[in-house]
Amino acid sequence: MVGNKKTLPTLHGFLIKKVVWWATKRRCPPYMAVLGAEEQIKSHGNHIVYGRRGAGKSSLLAFFMHSLRKEKKPYAWVAMQTYSGREDIQVVTDVLMEIVEQLQKYNIASAELGNVRLKLELLADEADDKIVEKQLNRLRPKIRKALALIAEKHGSLFIFIDDVHLIKEQPVFLNHLYAICRDNRIFLKISGIEQFVKTYDPFLRQGLEKPHDAQEIRLDYNLTLPNKSKNHIKSILDAHAIYCALPDISYLCGKGVLDRLVWVAAGVPRDALYIFSKAISRSVMKDEKKVSISSIHAAASEMVEGKLKDMQQDIFGDSDEVKAILEKIRSFCIDEKRKNAFLVEIKNENTVFVQIQQLIALRLLHVIHEGITPRKAGRRFIALMLDYGFYVGIRAARSVDLFQKEPKALTSHELRKLPIFPLS
Repeated sequence: MVGNKKTLPTLHGFLIKKVVWWATKRRCPPYMAVLGAEEQIKSHGNHIVYGRRGAGKSSLLAFFMHSLRKEKKPYAWVAMQTYSGREDIQVVTDVLMEIVEQLQKYNIASAELGNVRLKLELLADEADDKIVEKQLNRLRPKIRKALALIAEKHGSLFIFIDDVHLIKEQPVFLNHLYAICRDNRIFLKISGIEQFVKTYDPFLRQGLEKPHDAQEIRLDYNLTLPNKSKNHIKSILDAHAIYCALPDISYLCGKGVLDRLVWVAAGVPRDALYIFSKAISRSVMKDEKKVSISSIHAAASEMVEGKLKDMQQDIFGDSDEVKAILEKIRSFCIDEKRKNAFLVEIKNENTVFVQIQQLIALRLLHVIHEGITPRKAGRRFIALMLDYGFYVGIRAARSVDLFQKEPKALTSHELRKLPIFPLS
């Protein structure tokens, strides 16, 4: 019978297995259509896909990569997780070597690629960065020529760079790749967290200039487009429910659960999957017939610890200053104002505002409105919400006045009443 107690363990086992696999392998959930982004990513052009963790960046790249595999067209995929934290020039050598190795199966350029690979292997042992840079510049025409043979034979060649934000010298790295690909029927498909990506260095004049050299695709709707976020997350959960012989995910949810799930997960698909899976586990333990809002809250509280750990990986250098700003915001919201949402003046040159942008990228703060003028004309503010994990457990903290409780269109009147967090 649909919706009874026996339904929960069935879907629970499936979701737990999948979510654990995604988490351990750092994979994204199954790809679902996102506002025509498929056609953009498949076009002959360079693209940078932006989004926070779990927004579907890798999933979109993988969607196109699997299409190329089915059509037996050439491509190379580089997961930058392998090179996380690297700032030496040799990261370029290692990535080029990985690309060449993957492309050697396309026999049309096996001899040329073999020669290039040998030179790269010899260069990999060089310790002097200046010599490496000089040798890479000399090698680029040969690499470019070898890859051009593959692109010419098949009509095109695609190189996927997943999570480029994990390395430090991004403009230098991208400059070498772009020099090989430009006007060569070779196209770059790159993903990264926007707040941690710098594609171009104007002083060195190196890298990818947007939008001339590469176009942007943004996947992170967060809570500024609540209806689209909800529909996207529901479509993913519905796919899993149907796999388990259920009509849709609503049959496992109590009143208001889906709305609260989207709001608590801030519209991030992977976060929603993780939270819902944990909530199912709690509901099964409590012998509930359906997932409850209290289970959603408890799962969100557990998840915040994982987000804090991600901070160490995504922020280069000392993360103590960012943690300090987070603690100030938490105290401002929970202890002082007792509200979970607030305004911050948009000052891109301000150090604290830059750190707040990093907290948004880490999914510890969530954008609910990108720009509002609550008081004096000419001063614009961004509306943010502190992650639910900081003030919910089995139930939301009674001392905190929750700003909305479900995804819906916001009014200017509601936003103007929010407290302003001082940047000084």
